[in-house]
Order: sequence, then C-alpha cells, then structure tokens
Amino acid sequence: MDLNIRQLRYFLAIAAAGTFTQAAGELFITSPSLSEQISKLERQLGFRLFDRGPKGTALTPAGEVFLKAAQELMEIHDRTVKQAKTMKSDQTSAPSIAFRLGFQAGMIGPSTSDILAEFRALQPTCELILSQLNWADQVAGVAAGILDAALVRPPLPPSTLNIVPLFTEPRSLVASVRHPLAGRKHLTVADLDGVVQVKAAGVPAAWGAWWAIDPRPDGTPVRYGHVVRSVEEMLQVVAATDCVSITPASFAQLFPRSDIVFIPISDAEPSTIELVLPIGPISKIAASLLSSVKNVVSQGPSSE
Repeated sequence: MDLNIRQLRYFLAIAAAGTFTQAAGELFITSPSLSEQISKLERQLGFRLFDRGPKGTALTPAGEVFLKAAQELMEIHDRTVKQAKTMKSDQTSAPSIAFRLGFQAGMIGPSTSDILAEFRALQPTCELILSQLNWADQVAGVAAGILDAALVRPPLPPSTLNIVPLFTEPRSLVASVRHPLAGRKHLTVADLDGVVQVKAAGVPAAWGAWWAIDPRPDGTPVRYGHVVRSVEEMLQVVAATDCVSITPASFAQLFPRSDIVFIPISDAEPSTIELVLPIGPISKIAASLLSSVKNVVSQGPSSE
C-alpha cells in the first residue's frame, strides 16, 4: 500500500481543526474536494477515519490509532525533505577548489577526454584550469607555484619536485606524404640517416636532442633544417617541406591530416608521460587525477 503524503496531510489537518470546513479553509481547498480526498484515503485503508455528525467531525477508534502513525510518518517525511534540501544547499554553495594543470600539446593522448571526465566525476566541486605549456617550460610553473601540477614529457631538467611516471608510448616519424619514407610501414633509427629534421627552438638541449635522437646510435649527428616553436608549426613545416620530426605515436590520432603520415620507429626509446607535482604529500585532488589516469589507461581509450 502506497500512502499519499498529501492525503495524510489533509487527514492531520482535519483531525487538528475538528471540522472539514475549517480544515478546508486552512488548506485553501474546497470542502467537497477535501471530503473526496479523505474518502479515497479511507477506501485505500479499508476503514473509516472520521464520524461526521451535526456537532462536527470526530475520529473513529481506528482513526485515533491511525492518527499516531500518520503523525510519525509526516515527521519522518518532513525531516527527510529538510535534510535533503540542506544537503543540496550545502553542495550547491560549496566553494569550488581550483586546480591548475599545465600540459603540453596532445595532453594525455587519445584518452584525455575520458581521463578528464573521470577526474571531474571524482572531484565535482573542483574547477580544473588548464594551461598549455611550451616545450621549454614544463616544470617552471609548478616550481614557481603558478601551477598545481603539470603533465610533461621527459627528459626534464634537474628538479626537486615530485615526478610521477604515468605511462609510456612508442615514437613515430612524421613526414610529408611526398617524402621518400612516406610509403614505409615501419622504420628503424638507422633508416633516418641523412634525413633532415626540424629543430625545436628555445628548448633545453638535452630535451631537443632526445626527441631528435641526436646523435644517432653510431655517433652521427642529426641534420637540422627549419626551426619551429610549437607542435602546430612543426606539423605545418613537415607538410610543406622535406623536413621530418619525431613525435609521440599518439599524435597520429590527435593531429590527423591528409598531407602528412606517421610511421612507427620500432627501435626508438619510448616516450614517457609524467605528472609533476609540488614537493610534499600528494593532495587529494592530485590523487584523484592519478587515479583517473590509471583507471582509463588500463581500460584503453573509448571507441568514440
């Protein structure tokens, strides 16, 4: 049996007022409507609640018993509603906590949107502020307190910050569709001998050399051509010239273009994505981000 809260409230109003007419006035409904609602309640219960007489309305013995139960039910109902409203108000008015996350182009690869969605589910009151980093400024923002964390790709300059490895991925060569290597399915580092590569501007020497695989394993230095300052500029130069570049394999999905190709380099050392955090214990928000990365990466990117 499902009891109607409104009918219970009507019943209690009549019991308190002593007449249908007075209760109807207090409830701002007509007496016939109130009488009909009580009749429906009585039919549902299977017994009369009131004796209606010329001197007024009186509770029946069954109505007296039901009165106590109805009062308890309404107290529970009202208390529950009040608590729910308080919880909603608390959640709505809870101040959001800003978390400033730096990232390089490509973020966390194809799984980025899934990771951020899971993070926001774990931290619904957190305002995630994203800030794109240039190649030369991966850890400075965290060290200076401008950022709460940064997603970076090593090698990194010496630092006393917390460095948390997240996952690795292979590297690929990106070249114009007109480049002599464009038709290859796979490459080795030796296949790149004599190939002219773009040169990243304003980056630490060790970082630029690692990504260019300079020198080659046999000690041969890399030949450089155009100088670029961003991923977007690098892709444009590669598409328009014979220069090539070495990138994370995920860039093939993140930056698809019809005028370039991405070719896996089978023996290149994989690229690592790491999270840079301030010195000290990891915050709850940063822990949620780490958890989101591990959960999503273990499942792989969504099929969308």
